[in-house]
Amino acid sequence: MLRTNTLKYRANFKKYILESIDLGQYRTETSDTDKLLYVYHCFNSEYNHPYNIKRTPNHVKRFAEWLSGLPSCLDIPCYYYDIIELAKELHEVTELTEKEKDTICQNFFNHVASQFIALYDRHMKYIHINR
Repeated sequence: MLRTNTLKYRANFKKYILESIDLGQYRTETSDTDKLLYVYHCFNSEYNHPYNIKRTPNHVKRFAEWLSGLPSCLDIPCYYYDIIELAKELHEVTELTEKEKDTICQNFFNHVASQFIALYDRHMKYIHINR
């Protein structure tokens, strides 16, 4: 089982999350950075308003709450079985213990939020360095 801080797991997650972004009526041929910016823009316009910032000061938790509402711009699983199958794919395993399954499902939206924000931050840092 791949650990979540390995380069291979991060690459698997990046590939999955970028394929899961639904740009809707917008053009389909966009860069990875444009896709990440689109999702982040949706988050800011739909959920990141002053009341929610005050209610949930932690940015990652706030993003996880937004994800748990299943935003239309990001196609992520919400059912136990689908979450487990995705985890198997990302961790490159065929079976998980019941304890691992429970942990994965309990922390799914928080994990996706933290991984997405880390990916977003890496892309934005790369853009600022290469300007």
